[in-house]
Amino acid sequence: MPRPPPTTPSPCSRTTATSCSGAPPTRPVFWQSFDYPTDTFFAGAKIGWDKVTGLNRRLVSRKNLIDQAPGLYTGEIQKNGVGHLVWNSTVEIESTGLWNGQYFSSAPEMIGNTDNITTFEYVNNDKEVYFTWNLHDETAIVLSQLGVDGQGMVSLWIDKDWVVMYKQPVLQCDAYATCGQFTVCDEGENEGPICNCMKGFSVSSPRDWELGDRRDGCKRNTPLHCGRSRNTDKFYDVQKVMLPQDEMKIQAATSDEDDCSRVCLGNCSCTGYSYREGGCSVWHGKLTNVKKQQPDGNGETLYLRLAAKEVPGVPRKNSRIFRFGAAIIGASAAAVAALMILGLMMIWRRKGKLFTRTVGDAQVGIGITTFRYVDLQHATKNFSEKLGGGSFGSVFKGYLSDSLALAVKRLDGANQGEKQFRAEVSSVGIIQHINLVKLIGFCCQGDQRLLVYEYMPNSDWSCQRPGLPAHWLSGLHYTLRHQAREHTP
Repeated sequence: MPRPPPTTPSPCSRTTATSCSGAPPTRPVFWQSFDYPTDTFFAGAKIGWDKVTGLNRRLVSRKNLIDQAPGLYTGEIQKNGVGHLVWNSTVEIESTGLWNGQYFSSAPEMIGNTDNITTFEYVNNDKEVYFTWNLHDETAIVLSQLGVDGQGMVSLWIDKDWVVMYKQPVLQCDAYATCGQFTVCDEGENEGPICNCMKGFSVSSPRDWELGDRRDGCKRNTPLHCGRSRNTDKFYDVQKVMLPQDEMKIQAATSDEDDCSRVCLGNCSCTGYSYREGGCSVWHGKLTNVKKQQPDGNGETLYLRLAAKEVPGVPRKNSRIFRFGAAIIGASAAAVAALMILGLMMIWRRKGKLFTRTVGDAQVGIGITTFRYVDLQHATKNFSEKLGGGSFGSVFKGYLSDSLALAVKRLDGANQGEKQFRAEVSSVGIIQHINLVKLIGFCCQGDQRLLVYEYMPNSDWSCQRPGLPAHWLSGLHYTLRHQAREHTP
């Protein structure tokens, strides 16, 4: 390997570590740290491709909290100019969409960069394609990092400590496979670990687990009995969860839950099933991304296949006697609930609060407004005037009764519960700023998830390129400009 020529120490710029004052401009560069950013996105660094040399500058999470070896999560700008977050080099988790000159598509959060605190730069030509950012206030110390658990974080150094100002996704459980296989991720109000093994499983590697590397997740305590003369495996019901991905629909087992259970027991690779709304779904192999839904969410029941000794004395949940008793109890509870709901609706109408309500301190605490879906449907004339869109959602123009113009962002395919969605709304709402698009309110009704922004006529809302909502890179823009305003002397 050729030895680089001797150098003399010289002061380096804090935001452009690849260039030092006094260095000859023609000096050959053998290696520079900004070409290999590992898990940290420094100001002035580039994330993207050098189309001439084939160098791919990308973010890669570390293996665990103390091991700098490559981890499971990768953030990169592909040669087509679209940013992607990928798990284990196989599963695309998130996409930024295309850059339209101001922001990544379907990301109104990035609009409004009119002050002189931060700047974004996106370049795509014959030689390279990259995204970078710069912080003009060099007294601020900022850390932008892709975490071991798949969360992107932006932290600010305040009073001799790092203060996390932004996370994406907001909740750790929303990060893909953050807990590993055969686990349940629970970010409820109860204190304790977020990641827990399912019933009948234990941590595969306790040391790696404690250091944040949960790729191996949990393993069975007792092997299944499948394949022997008499199958004695049972099912344990994991209630109120968001079901795993990669389910397989069984069209021939839609008559009742007994058929669905028998289909799973008849295949040794089947590890669980769910029967809902007249449909049977089964899962084979490893179960990942099982998330505990909070009381305000619409959780499902996953029937987890276990060896009989792991569920002693528990009747099979698909027995007809069990379902008959549950139906009677459910019918009685439904009748009581219906009477309570009817009474509450009458009280609500009398108070004249059917259109909107303000979120109090006990929920979000930022004074934004919640809307009914039917009201936003009316305000946007059934979502007829489209301003922009992407694969995760579209933006529509609308008006309130007082002629206030709105930009309503409808999120497509949003599947988080109400509590998770409100947490994300809160994280956006607390960063209100004069130079940012103002978040007016939101809608969380059934499966509908919408964000309501103040309409900005001079912004490029008309771009209709494909893409998803802003990921953690856009949060960098969001947080730095706000915090620089608040903390700069």
